[in-house]
Amino acid sequence: MKFMKWMIVPVLLTLLVAGCVDKVEEQPNESDQLNATPSLSPTETLAPTVTPSLTPTLTASPTPTATPSLTPTPPPTPEQEPQTYRVYVDSDYGFGTVRHVADRPRTDLDPRNLEIHIGDTVIWRNDDDSYNYGYRLDIVSREGLWDPVDGVLMHYGKELHHTFNEPGVYTVAIKKHPKTQNQTITVTE
Repeated sequence: MKFMKWMIVPVLLTLLVAGCVDKVEEQPNESDQLNATPSLSPTETLAPTVTPSLTPTLTASPTPTATPSLTPTPPPTPEQEPQTYRVYVDSDYGFGTVRHVADRPRTDLDPRNLEIHIGDTVIWRNDDDSYNYGYRLDIVSREGLWDPVDGVLMHYGKELHHTFNEPGVYTVAIKKHPKTQNQTITVTE
């Protein structure tokens, strides 16, 4: 029986609260408003509404003009880093071997016709280590690029360094060894 008392209390509270709540007027939704026919109450009067008529207005739009097509400019060529070349010279073979001194050396080098760029350095090295050990080699330039004394390579391992700063074709020879071919160095920009 105790249980029944407790059941009656919530039911009564619900009814009491339901009676205290105002009745909410239901708002018609959009579809109801579209389908409803207007009804006039005796106090309402409808005022005529005037809708303005639209007159077309012309506005000038800019005439499209042909834009010139831009030709892509090639990326600038990077400046050439100065390179170093070592030419091994001996009294029997003349200008025998060229080595490109670099991280990634070139292997297409001709010791008789060397093609380089402005700013590159050529090192001529006395490589005469045969029976002529200590044999003197005189490296000369027909264009007079260095003092003849500087071109004297007295013994094996001695070197002459020259940096080419002007474009052109230069001829290098071994003095006192006319049988060996001259070396032609072509310097480009």
